[in-house]
Amino acid sequence: MTKIQLAVLQDKGPRSYMEDTHCIIRNDKHNSILAGIFDGHGGDEVSNYLVQKMTKDLPSQITGSKSFDTVITKFFTETSKEAQLKFKCGSTAIMFYINNDNLHVANAGDSRLVIFRDTKVKQITRDHRVENSAEKKRLLEAGGRVGNHYVWKGIKGLMPTRSIGDAYFSDVGVISRPELFVTKAPIKKGEYFVVATDGLWDELPNKSVQELCNNSKTAQSALDSLFSNLVYLTGPKDNITIIVGMAE
Repeated sequence: MTKIQLAVLQDKGPRSYMEDTHCIIRNDKHNSILAGIFDGHGGDEVSNYLVQKMTKDLPSQITGSKSFDTVITKFFTETSKEAQLKFKCGSTAIMFYINNDNLHVANAGDSRLVIFRDTKVKQITRDHRVENSAEKKRLLEAGGRVGNHYVWKGIKGLMPTRSIGDAYFSDVGVISRPELFVTKAPIKKGEYFVVATDGLWDELPNKSVQELCNNSKTAQSALDSLFSNLVYLTGPKDNITIIVGMAE
């Protein structure tokens, strides 16, 4: 497997609290990487719970590419059921697994993973928001109200249409089941991917992210360039977590 450099940044932005969490697990025995970013809302209990569960349960269960889809779908749905009983808040979840130069991704929410190869930009995940027509259809059929970028139940609104926890919204079409994707991991020197919470993607489009990272020689320098320019151009307006992965 091609060696992948990883660089990580978390910043609470203008807020006084941090609800994002993340976890990276390298498995030398299986020559693999498992990582997740969890963007909490209404509190950090669910995003922290996801890290605890991921660290405890998944390293022994995911033993190769064939096991990822089944194990990770069960992890999302069962962890969500547990979180609904324990907590009143919720969290988005995006996880990726690199094994044998394959990049597997599971996503529930509006975090995003984008791959950059030479001049090409490929968004792997889909944002789970009401602007996504398939998501909107499910919400409306379940009795949810949609407006002003949110799904509504009573006077409460939620922007992501898939999440972990969020028991209050579970009967208006908000689900925890992840969308699953697989693609080739970065294998040539200079190829890279960026996975981040909406704190990045709401401020910078994919192409701008590419322009800010493209001349970087390492994952860390790409991340430094990306965040410093984000601060200069728009300033983060939310908690933000970014992972950059680059082929050596």
